[in-house]
Amino acid sequence: PAEAGAHGPPGIAARGTRGLGLLSARLGPVAAMETFTPGSLEALNGTDVRLKCTFRSPVPAGPKLTVSWYFQSELKEPLVAVSPLAVRRGREAA
Repeated sequence: PAEAGAHGPPGIAARGTRGLGLLSARLGPVAAMETFTPGSLEALNGTDVRLKCTFRSPVPAGPKLTVSWYFQSELKEPLVAVSPLAVRRGREAA
């Protein structure tokens, strides 16, 4: 299965970097955060799966924070964006 790189899904990093600069100019300062996920997850097409993750950020997580996921089949079909969900507030990293 395709795995996202440190800066996003494969093939998106270059465009994402430019987009981040434009987003930053419109919304003010932005900061990177580290996201941790299980190594892999298998599911059948059409089924619901919970994608668990934890994250560490240098700034507090606000109510507008979302995490977006992308899926790409083993057949190398186009990337599919999974609807982003608001982040549930849990334990804060030190």
